[in-house]
Amino acid sequence: MLKVWNMLLIMVTFLLTITGTFITRSGLVSSVHSFAQSPIGPWFGGFLAFLAVGSFGLLAHRRSLLKSENVLDSFLSREAGFLLNNLILLGGAFTVLLGTFFPILSEVVRGVKVSLGPPYFNSIMTPIGIVLLFLLGAGPLIAWKRMRRVEAIRVIGVPLALGLLAGLILLLLGLRHASALAIFALSAFALVTILWEFVRGVKARRGAGRESIPVALGRLLWRAPRRYGGYIVHVGVVMAFVGFAGTAFTREWERTARAGEEFEAGGYGFSFLGLEEEAGPGKESVAARVVLSRDGRDLVRLIPHRTWYEKAQQLSTEVAIYSTWKHDLYLVLAGFDPEGDEASFKIYENPLVGWFWWGGIVMCLGGILVLIPGQRRRAP
Repeated sequence: MLKVWNMLLIMVTFLLTITGTFITRSGLVSSVHSFAQSPIGPWFGGFLAFLAVGSFGLLAHRRSLLKSENVLDSFLSREAGFLLNNLILLGGAFTVLLGTFFPILSEVVRGVKVSLGPPYFNSIMTPIGIVLLFLLGAGPLIAWKRMRRVEAIRVIGVPLALGLLAGLILLLLGLRHASALAIFALSAFALVTILWEFVRGVKARRGAGRESIPVALGRLLWRAPRRYGGYIVHVGVVMAFVGFAGTAFTREWERTARAGEEFEAGGYGFSFLGLEEEAGPGKESVAARVVLSRDGRDLVRLIPHRTWYEKAQQLSTEVAIYSTWKHDLYLVLAGFDPEGDEASFKIYENPLVGWFWWGGIVMCLGGILVLIPGQRRRAP
């Protein structure tokens, strides 16, 4: 099914990759990665047009070879879930594309370059993400081909109720941010669904023979790596969503201190030791030496710095980061006075960022498992 649709997705993905490279390197959008003035723009644009015409032309020419062997039997099926998932992701891609090109379009139409900031992306991508998270939890429970509504409600009802219970508990504990609450509740729903799939598989193997739980789990992964590796990837995606939800609780502070002074923010103590200046070929750098402590115990030395690149006439800020499983603490050197040995700092507490990075690692592990060839049936 959906062979033409799949080919379209592959083509659009590649063309968007080339488009992103073009607008970044050509300087159409503000970027530190843009090349110097060069006549490469028209050639790059021509190459992109050649790719688009060639790809869609080949697809149209060979369309008869890509006819679907089956049809969509019901909207309440796993196939329909896949299609809905694709459409939602495509909507997200279009949102990003529009937000990226909007400054260029506004300059062409109105003569003024207008950029779309985080509120635009958050207002659209947050609902998209919530729907995707629901599909991630419901997808494994929906049958292929066709499923009756009563049966769908029955299989989805218990995991969804547990997810809503988790959301209710968080609400009673004081969580009031609507989007974060929805993400946490649906994350619990998705994790219960994935865990149930593993439990059901292990129970089936133990029922067929006398295998211990670790042995049954290992053989389950060995015999169906694509299926259960995909579930592990889903776990990584859920962890990433938890990391996204943490942005709802970001806090920030501004502090100014002289060398030898201390200040506090977010329950941490900061001891400002002083500034260090360093000059190199084509650049000048100023770094602040700060000792981070908590409850009277020194944790780590943070060294945020700012660098001025003479040739590019560009200022770069390097953030010092202290990471824990609960949050990341960013220390930014916002300004300084070398003569008075005084510096201004911005401190950001970004909760649950580590969940995003660990989720990426789990996705990679699940992806590796998917690539392992499963046990093949022997020909009779």
